[in-house]
Amino acid sequence: MDIKVGDIVTVRGQKQRVMQLNRYCITLSSSGIFNLNDFKRYVNTFKNDINIEHVTLPQLNIGDLVVVQPITMAEKSRYGLMWWPEMDEYIGRVWPVTHIRDTEFDGQIVTLGDGQDFQIYHLEKINDYDIV
Repeated sequence: MDIKVGDIVTVRGQKQRVMQLNRYCITLSSSGIFNLNDFKRYVNTFKNDINIEHVTLPQLNIGDLVVVQPITMAEKSRYGLMWWPEMDEYIGRVWPVTHIRDTEFDGQIVTLGDGQDFQIYHLEKINDYDIV
């Protein structure tokens, strides 16, 4: 099973985002934390009830500009880095990427302009030609 942080898992009609993932467990935005082996067995057993949508994550470099896209309340409640109320102020605004790190559990994490960290699945890279 090929799955990563940011992918969308639909279980019996309910869409959920993969918020965290490592070799032992997986966290879904609505259902919470599962043992990864149990989750894989569930997926194999109930193949017709589960759909995995693989999202394309942005390929970011230090200095790139990104817009923070809104996320659901369910995603905020299980956000890998914890979602703090002040993070809402970043939504819809353009920020430079100042640091990038890969983590085992939360996927790739970037630090934006003034030091706030974000998971990358809801960041949209702004190309130079998009800026007027």
